[in-house]
Amino acid sequence: MHSIAIPLHQEEVQEHAIPRWKKILHSPLWLCLLVGIIVRIFLILHGSSALPGDEALTGIQAENILRGLHPIYYYDQPYMGSLEAYILALFFAVAGPSVLVLRIGMTCISLSLVVLTWFFSSALADQAKLKGSVKSIFMIVATLIAALPPLYDVVIELRSWGGYIEAMISMLWIMLAGLQLTQRWQAQASRFELTWRWLWLGFLIGFGFWIDPLVVYAVVAVALWIGGIILVGLLHPVERPDARRKLLLETLLAFATIPSAVIGFIPGIIYGFKHNWANITYVIHNGAGQSSSLHMKLQLVKIYSTCTAARVIGGSVPTAPDVKIGHSGVLTVGLVISGICIALAIIAILASIFWQHPVVMRARELTLVPLIFMVITSVVFCFSSIVARETPITPCIQFDQTGRYVVPLTIVLPFFLAAMVALLWQATIPSSGRTESQTNADDQMVAGRVPQNKTARNMRLRLPIKIAILLVLVIYFSAQFTAYATSYPPTIFKNASCYKMLPDETPLVQYMRQNGIRYAFATGWIADAITFVTNGEIIASEPPPKGRIHTESAAIAQSDHYAFLFFVDASDTYPVFQKVLDKYHLQYTAKRFPSQPGWDVLIVNPKQKISFKDPRIDKYLRDPRHGIYGSC
Repeated sequence: MHSIAIPLHQEEVQEHAIPRWKKILHSPLWLCLLVGIIVRIFLILHGSSALPGDEALTGIQAENILRGLHPIYYYDQPYMGSLEAYILALFFAVAGPSVLVLRIGMTCISLSLVVLTWFFSSALADQAKLKGSVKSIFMIVATLIAALPPLYDVVIELRSWGGYIEAMISMLWIMLAGLQLTQRWQAQASRFELTWRWLWLGFLIGFGFWIDPLVVYAVVAVALWIGGIILVGLLHPVERPDARRKLLLETLLAFATIPSAVIGFIPGIIYGFKHNWANITYVIHNGAGQSSSLHMKLQLVKIYSTCTAARVIGGSVPTAPDVKIGHSGVLTVGLVISGICIALAIIAILASIFWQHPVVMRARELTLVPLIFMVITSVVFCFSSIVARETPITPCIQFDQTGRYVVPLTIVLPFFLAAMVALLWQATIPSSGRTESQTNADDQMVAGRVPQNKTARNMRLRLPIKIAILLVLVIYFSAQFTAYATSYPPTIFKNASCYKMLPDETPLVQYMRQNGIRYAFATGWIADAITFVTNGEIIASEPPPKGRIHTESAAIAQSDHYAFLFFVDASDTYPVFQKVLDKYHLQYTAKRFPSQPGWDVLIVNPKQKISFKDPRIDKYLRDPRHGIYGSC
């Protein structure tokens, strides 16, 4: 044993002797970030330049920030903080507002997940006591998966939905802070250090709740993890005087999270103070809906397992042209590989209860926190009244109303495949290449019972195992690259809630400029994109009180003249609204712009102002089949 420990000690000394800046400069993280940048830029250039209306709202808010406004929450949603809009405003200030700049800004934000995955994988590796090349492989594979995630996940990372990617970043950061806290706690760090770690965790929680209450997934996961550590410490205290008493006293440091969480939530407190705590009451009111029935819960479990979660894990995009009833397209190579790794992690965690084999224990340490997070996400989706209200009970088709509640799974997916790869790789390392602690652990399991012929057989298996590992990784990453490259450009960034949206607003905007149209009423799917791409030169919105940007709706209503835009069936040559105007001899000009197959966008420009409240047209504007509020 001493002959092994000495060179390892020398290797560690040499490693510590390397300057920190050189370690950072030579870190494989840079390669992972480069891969992440390349694939995201490829998707941006490969996909359509059209921007769905719900994403355009964030861009509009960023434009308004540059005009001197200081919003705290997303438009008409006083529970999603405006952090994303402020970040995008910085990009717009440098390069000007455009769809391309917006996507590049979202790319830079999403790369934070790659960086955090690197550090979280390092913390998990330390938890499992991985060393040397095994730890490096675990970290590199996990970070590469985060840099090259399934297509469904990377598309959502690039969407400016007002804070979902920032919420996922907060979740991973909260779990990282919680894991590092328990590691330092178990290492008997000073109470001063532990206090600061509790304060930092509390700040992340408070700030995360301002960004999006969805961070509750990570908060509950960390609470269960820390609670489990404390419970184990009380039931099986370490052999030192007053161990339980010291543990209970140090647990009181958790109260430090309260003031720091309040500090992190200061933007929400300011908003609540000014708006009669509308943000708090909004969350409470919408989160305390009537519980769904058992039948509904079972339906949600089915939708979750066969459609929503399968898309997040496997990467299939609901807007792909081949998705239809009877062919959901959710079965992918990524789903199979990740599904097997998740199943193996579950088996290892359950087996660790009665089988203390080193490989099983390391698998548990590497995947327990990610699995806790995954279980919480799954339970919330299947049993939440909010999800039940928003999820239509349909087959897995081109519809994805509630996938945003499940997409946080993407932050823990990398660790399951990385764990299996790292543990298999460790099996190929001779005993002389392992650390002393790992060798001792394995020796305790097999000492005196391994015949030489079995050892020889194990050596012969090392090469096939390495080939198998390499083959799995090549297949997995090749499948992701193939999914990116073969994706249908017009549908990559198409919103699954609106299949009629324009593939390009440019011809419509040019027409409006040429005809002096500065104001228009339309569904938000059309209106908000026009307002964003023109940087407010043309203001379009839904009529009051439906418009989410109330100041813009009011400005249009008070203007001297405005046009109307509708989605119309391409085969309908004489839409209802035109019939109404002709019936009352109201003069207008009209033009159609091809949208999606079977649909056009119709712009009607009256010669004189026609109030949207005019009883002659009001009921037609509100017609769910033909009006401005019609389904998209």
